[in-house]
Amino acid sequence: MSPPHILPEEDYNKPLHTRPFCFNYDETLEISFFFNPREAAIFKIQEYKAQAGSEYSGCIEVSYCHFNEMALDGVCAVAEDFQDPYEAANEALKAFDIEDEILIGRYAFKDFEVHAEEVKVGKQIKGAYVVPDYQESGISSFVYKHLTKKYGLLICDNYQTYMGHMLWVLSILKWGIIKVYDCVEKKFIGDVEYKDCPANLKPWSIPFNFPMQNEKYLRLDMCVRTDTQFHNIVLVADTTLLT
Repeated sequence: MSPPHILPEEDYNKPLHTRPFCFNYDETLEISFFFNPREAAIFKIQEYKAQAGSEYSGCIEVSYCHFNEMALDGVCAVAEDFQDPYEAANEALKAFDIEDEILIGRYAFKDFEVHAEEVKVGKQIKGAYVVPDYQESGISSFVYKHLTKKYGLLICDNYQTYMGHMLWVLSILKWGIIKVYDCVEKKFIGDVEYKDCPANLKPWSIPFNFPMQNEKYLRLDMCVRTDTQFHNIVLVADTTLLT
């Protein structure tokens, strides 16, 4: 078995002040807003298509919406009356204007074919960066749910940082049973469930020299230790987990 390989150090650490050239920023595919109760704030999602010839198919940029102090309490009061985070944001924005937008994150993804009874195309995350002040705010969970709902399938990268591993273990696995897909054999080979301990199928590999100080971020019962960088297996989440 060849699970996604967890990198010893952070590998996708790209500052946001320089935009990658591979995306078409002149044409926004979609703009939406959501309310994050953990931050008591509204965030903006903008999706862009990749340029022709790029290894990606698109990206999402996330911005923090800044309101003046007088408006902020009103925004939260309106938004907290709605369970749906997108409806909450839209209703609040009917009453209050955004004063400024601050870019806090970018997620790059590519098309990924999953072969089952029929071939389906989802989005595989190939890079994610959130500024440190917002890395524990749950922004990535919102973005991943957004992509899953819109495109039907969400696929993890063949390589992951320990932060990416944490996101799948602590958030996405809680959506429900996640399928495990072999990219070489082009078939599903099993499932992973959050409550399984120890896990029947270990979908991540880590090197023997993985920094001990970072092991606290891993769910070790789902990891295989090996010096060989296995990356033939990915995790797949679909829209059935969001109902």
